[in-house]
Amino acid sequence: MGAKTRMTWQLWHILRNPPRQHPLFWRTLQRPNTLLTPLGTRLLRILLVLGGLLMVVLSPPLALVLLIYGVVLLPVTVLMFSGVIYGGYNAIMIATHLAQEHRQGRYELLQVTPSGATFIDVIVSAGCLHRGNRFQQVHKLVRFTAYSIFIALSLVAGFIWLSLTVNPSGNSNNQAVVQQILPIVLFLLGACAVFYIDHIQSIITGCLIGMLTPYYTQSALEVRVISVMLFCFVQMSAYLLTVGMLLIIAPLIQRSLNDLPLAYVATMLAAVSLFYVVREGTIRALWRVLLHQSHTSAAEWQAAAC
Repeated sequence: MGAKTRMTWQLWHILRNPPRQHPLFWRTLQRPNTLLTPLGTRLLRILLVLGGLLMVVLSPPLALVLLIYGVVLLPVTVLMFSGVIYGGYNAIMIATHLAQEHRQGRYELLQVTPSGATFIDVIVSAGCLHRGNRFQQVHKLVRFTAYSIFIALSLVAGFIWLSLTVNPSGNSNNQAVVQQILPIVLFLLGACAVFYIDHIQSIITGCLIGMLTPYYTQSALEVRVISVMLFCFVQMSAYLLTVGMLLIIAPLIQRSLNDLPLAYVATMLAAVSLFYVVREGTIRALWRVLLHQSHTSAAEWQAAAC
């Protein structure tokens, strides 16, 4: 993989495997989560219970529908958008923690350490990320789900491909059914790959935005609002740019390839590659802004990270 497409995996590696012996990592890891205090958690639970009871009293059928959704569909929805949800959460949590360090005057002292400001930002982000072991649990669940579905769909796609290539003159009705199923299977295969890539790159994007926001404001309220708004803007921009470019590229692929199954495969691979490259571009852009704001050169970062 070229140097221009490695930023995702470089940052992902250091966030997943931070220098656990570093004192700042342990200090951040052991700090209480200020985003949602125990009192706030209890109040949220009370509000949910009261809201559920009120819904049962006012509209029992709607309450039953919401219960079914909460038990069956909500976990699936949360898993599908785990990267976006967890990335946004981390953006707020990291920005809040770093802004507190700024307000209390500790960040300026940390900046003068030999490691440099950017390394300090990354270590603090990793410490926030690993609090409560949620990060590892979420990632293991997403990875297991993505790998299992991807392998199953790959086997189905391979079987369909063989049926089209080994016996192209078979029953015309069967061939028509197979050709209708193949695009669906390939779409799900590509969606599975995008789901896993998005999970990783959304978390990295959230961490970068959480590191960047305190350079512009240290207000407790403003860092939360700005970080989540900036995260949503970057995410939506990347998604829309990918869809727009794919709408241009996909017809060109379809016209240039006479073999329809091959065109389906090429379109799926182009979509996944395009999604990855666009997200990689946004991560590299955010990383360059972070290096500029922290007055750190790429060489200084590499020396500190090694």
